[in-house]
Amino acid sequence: HGRDVIFENYTTVDETIEIYNICKKCGWHFYFDTEFKKYELNVPENNTHAPISEKKTQKDRLLAFSKDDAIITGEDYIRENNIRLSKMIAFPEKDGKEEFMKLSKFFTIHSTLGYYDLSLKANGKDKGIKWVCEHFGLDLSKTVALGDSENDNPMLNFAAFSAVPKNATEGAKANAKY
Repeated sequence: HGRDVIFENYTTVDETIEIYNICKKCGWHFYFDTEFKKYELNVPENNTHAPISEKKTQKDRLLAFSKDDAIITGEDYIRENNIRLSKMIAFPEKDGKEEFMKLSKFFTIHSTLGYYDLSLKANGKDKGIKWVCEHFGLDLSKTVALGDSENDNPMLNFAAFSAVPKNATEGAKANAKY
């Protein structure tokens, strides 16, 4: 791609398998973000916003959010394709909350409007700002953060200057300086 990666952080393949199995037991609709693709697990039959929505889907299958339509049918596929996660989104249903909370071993879980945003514990927008400043020798006192939702709160608290738009969530507004 003509670009150098200066930092990346993903789950290991074994962690991805453990997460995949927790999500299968939970039964909720999930998006999995990886380095090159997005996947969905437990796609609802009435899903109209996803590119794969026209396909007949089954529970417990992880489908690629791309043209080549890879379907993860189990742990072997995850291993063979070196699938590692950077973040996830979960759409809650009535049951499955207890199983879902097991993901807190790996992720910081942010509740937002109708879904959960899951960020790797080792990652975070605040940690990203800190890492960039340290790597390039930049002054933390000159950092700026702009956000609008709960998953922005660590970054809004960390940066020297932080602001949110008028339509930001109440939590984000409470954590921003402006």
